[in-house]
Amino acid sequence: MTTLDIQRDVPLAPFTTLELGGPAKYFVRAEEEAMLADALRWADDEGVPAAILAGGSNLIVPDEGFHGLVIQMGIGDLEFHNGGAVHAGAGVPWETVVNEAVSRGWAGLECLTGIPGSTGATPIQNVGAYGQEVAEVVMAQPGVDICAIYGVDVPDTEGRAGMAALVLESGAIIDGDTLYQAFETALPAYARPAFIRVQDAPELTATFKLRKVELQKQGFDPKATSDQIFYRDDASSQYRLLDAETFALIERGEVRF
Repeated sequence: MTTLDIQRDVPLAPFTTLELGGPAKYFVRAEEEAMLADALRWADDEGVPAAILAGGSNLIVPDEGFHGLVIQMGIGDLEFHNGGAVHAGAGVPWETVVNEAVSRGWAGLECLTGIPGSTGATPIQNVGAYGQEVAEVVMAQPGVDICAIYGVDVPDTEGRAGMAALVLESGAIIDGDTLYQAFETALPAYARPAFIRVQDAPELTATFKLRKVELQKQGFDPKATSDQIFYRDDASSQYRLLDAETFALIERGEVRF
């Protein structure tokens, strides 16, 4: 049996992205599977409820806190094996798994970038549908010919913010109001792209797809490209053309997604 460092009255707000809520009556960090099992056994022996806490993405803790044992998931093993197998601990940030896979040239996870939270939460959140779901919604919009979904780094944002690069049919234009409403209706909040890039002269792969690695490196700086870049303005419920002033606000963390 492992040694558990059970703490009392630990504030939970710092462990959540929203930074809200009261304390946990009992708190422990589990950094291996045996510790997790022992922590659950301890809660059962004490007759108190137990809750698992990982990245704390979009988690709202009541002001009165949690009157039980909060187990912070800290299992951080991450191993990549030949043949495309990955062994990832439940506490590993999901974005780390995606980035490591992409850096090795592995395909299949790149469309799942930008989703906050831990690896252990992905089966519950069903994030596997994310990239395909967004692409299908984008492609269903009038005038869209090609699209690619990827993530970009944004200051003060956990993980990466979603971005969609589009190639439009001849004569088509972006309608920021319509696009925002379509995304709001068809996609969960975490899957709605923060940025839209419209490419006039896209560079395509041999299979006629947009080059997502290069797009990801270029980010969302409107000065780095002649393409139009739009950002999601939740206050006005539309996608607006991104200018240098708004870009600076996002870089300083004054505009967040």
